[in-house]
Amino acid sequence: MTDRFISSIHIEKLGHKLQEIRERALLNILSKLDHGFVYDNDLARSRELLSKLFQWFEFKPCLYQEEVLKLIQRILTSDSGSILINHYGTKTIVDEIRQMRSNMDRKLYPDVDMLLHAVEENGNGGVPPLRSDLPLSYRSGEEGLEIRPALTVGSTATTIEGIIQHDSSLEPQTGVSTSKINHVPTPDGLCINFTLKWQPLIASDRHVLESIEDSLRNPTDPSSLLYSCEFFLDVMLQDFPAEVFLQRPSIVLLFLDYMRTSVSSRLTNAILNCFIKLTKCLKTRIFYYSDPSMHNKKEKVSVMEG
Repeated sequence: MTDRFISSIHIEKLGHKLQEIRERALLNILSKLDHGFVYDNDLARSRELLSKLFQWFEFKPCLYQEEVLKLIQRILTSDSGSILINHYGTKTIVDEIRQMRSNMDRKLYPDVDMLLHAVEENGNGGVPPLRSDLPLSYRSGEEGLEIRPALTVGSTATTIEGIIQHDSSLEPQTGVSTSKINHVPTPDGLCINFTLKWQPLIASDRHVLESIEDSLRNPTDPSSLLYSCEFFLDVMLQDFPAEVFLQRPSIVLLFLDYMRTSVSSRLTNAILNCFIKLTKCLKTRIFYYSDPSMHNKKEKVSVMEG
């Protein structure tokens, strides 16, 4: 029997360039929700879906506006919506809704105003927010953040043991020293040595990292730590190249501290899941940079005898 889940595959089609495919994907998701289907990962899918729905109003022609608005409201008033609002910040979500409002039928304005009020109320929860001015649906210069669908092989990542080497002209933004990644042994006895460039961040991205660090350092209650782990796992590892968390290791170090001191098996398991996914993202980068076609002056892969 087919699993009753809504996955990334269903959501991704909402951004298709062909109107017919976009609309069919929307109706398919709405039908699944009406028939009791759930997301295979509630927080991650809520985030992906919210991004696609905000983008919906940028397409022309833009049909099914009322249905999309109701779905946005459904997400933002859910438990996962509360987490997203608190971590991205109420202002970020409100700004995105107002941008969306400028592209929709005027008859829906009262419903949008009600949604804005609900978001402001929902944003008063106990999870420390990620203080960010980053819109969810696009990146424009240094003013916006595109909620990227997934970490692709085109982003830069390293091994969990590695520290990134960056160009001497770029100063580390958090005081991380320059060094190379340790040799990675392969089954045939060779070692692969990676040198990857430093990954700079815009100011608003750094604020996001600082906010999740604050959430981990100053939890309002034990459950907020679990929320922070879930947010790191399902959102931050999607939004940021994986090596960012090694170049600026505060979050990883906080996770390690909790692993040593926590008596909660739920928390330690949540942190382990974060490390497992981070490691998988980094492994993807190793394979990517093992491709000789990716060689250039600043990103090198060399193979030497072990």
